[in-house]
Amino acid sequence: MEAYLNYHSTGGLIYQRPANIPSDLLKDNNLELSAEENTITNYLLSRLYSEKTYKNDNDKENTHYMVLKGENSISTSNDYNRLIYPGNILIELSGMGGNPIGPYGDIKGNYTNLMKSNLGAFEYLLKVNELAHNVSKASLSVMRKLKKSDDKEHEQKLRYDVMDLIFKEFNGKVQALLSQNKSVENRNEDLGDYR
Repeated sequence: MEAYLNYHSTGGLIYQRPANIPSDLLKDNNLELSAEENTITNYLLSRLYSEKTYKNDNDKENTHYMVLKGENSISTSNDYNRLIYPGNILIELSGMGGNPIGPYGDIKGNYTNLMKSNLGAFEYLLKVNELAHNVSKASLSVMRKLKKSDDKEHEQKLRYDVMDLIFKEFNGKVQALLSQNKSVENRNEDLGDYR
């Protein structure tokens, strides 16, 4: 499965937000269905990526990159691409803001952990990308059952609450599978001399 990871230099944020789908694009039912599925995929991948990134090497647990939630109108090609392509997230790399050279302002405190955490997150995403796509497809039926509401803010909160529950279950399964895989690898190493 493909993933489109876009990187910008400053911010320490992850954009995965679903854009409001323009009405002329809604005429294409396949696009609407794929946009809903892509929204779930992008959210799951963003949350997984966030779990592996941190802004502060001395406080990894409390400085994960923030995943932006909410609706927005299409204003960039990346907003449009998030509707069309699954696994499309935008990572604003550095917790230091300002300009494109901001990450280099503090080599030890910012740049080094930026590189370590993002390379680790990238490798991790490659391992779980296909699984995230499959979970998104299975979750689509649940998301489609959510009732539409005149209160868009409440509807949006409900959608993210459900996606957070899906993520929690998904992340637990991923951790269990990776742990099991590591255990099998260790066992195979131990048996290596006896083969």
